[in-house]
Amino acid sequence: MPSVMLGLVLTTAFVGASGAYISRNSNYKVTVHVDSIRDPDLLGVGTLMKVTVSNIGTDPVIPVFYAKFSIQPFLWSSVNETRILKPDNSASYTIVPSDPVSAVPSNGQFHVWVFDSTTGNLVGQSQSTTVKLSDPTVLNPQFRWWTLDLSTGVKVPYGWKLESSDVNMIDSGIAGLDQNWTAGVRMKLNYTATTHGVANMVLVQKIADNVTVIDVAVERGFSGIRNQTNTGVFGATLTDGNHVLDFVLSDAVTQQTVRVFAENTTVTLPLPTASLTWMTLEVGSLWASQGWGVPRQLTLGFFIQASSSGVYYAQIGEILQGPHARTQ
Repeated sequence: MPSVMLGLVLTTAFVGASGAYISRNSNYKVTVHVDSIRDPDLLGVGTLMKVTVSNIGTDPVIPVFYAKFSIQPFLWSSVNETRILKPDNSASYTIVPSDPVSAVPSNGQFHVWVFDSTTGNLVGQSQSTTVKLSDPTVLNPQFRWWTLDLSTGVKVPYGWKLESSDVNMIDSGIAGLDQNWTAGVRMKLNYTATTHGVANMVLVQKIADNVTVIDVAVERGFSGIRNQTNTGVFGATLTDGNHVLDFVLSDAVTQQTVRVFAENTTVTLPLPTASLTWMTLEVGSLWASQGWGVPRQLTLGFFIQASSSGVYYAQIGEILQGPHARTQ
């Protein structure tokens, strides 16, 4: 890899931002064709690419891939073993970025650069390819991709932000449900105040305004509302900036209840005690029934609130969107 990086630095230094020299380079050893690019995890960016590389030179090549859609190219890795590509041979590769920052933006153009791992030389590039991806209703709904939130210094699921008030983030925060951070999110709120006040933690993102139904796999690690005493609350919230629709998940009720106020409405839903229970949030019909009109954009959040000392856990396995999204 040091030789590859050295080759990349030298290439960038000679080529410049325009890439004019590369476009005229007739000494390529391979041809590169982008077969497809997809967004399987609904991030709104391309994270899975299939490319075909053909060796047209006289020496074997071990391909190393970079996606070039800005001044800086980004390393992509092959999900299968990178094989030696002999002269007059072709091979297909499935490649992925190291993180969402390296993913290819939708509605943009990019090239795939191929370097030879042995020599560190640039040996070929693809033609300019345009990315056309559909816009997900909710980004990263399975919480498979994580990135660093530079404003808070906290690692968060891509597309989401963690907001809090009256919370000590040293003892509280979020993490992936498994050690590989490949699915789900776990929220932890450690409330230590013994006098008064409400601590709040919420994981939020802006979503499309046409969401109708959200199915979410959730589990709460505390007793919650009992006898109308607010010891801890876990739920979801939607807002257009002027109106708020809250869904509180509670084991103290056996059927849905609705409390309506001028600018906000709270819906309390019964929450079974089973692990990662599927909950259905009827967002579209409940929003319309308030007479608030069609929102231009909504912010979706999952929150924990507490007003008494304790450690509160909640888990979200995944989110499905659209009418009858969940089939299990």
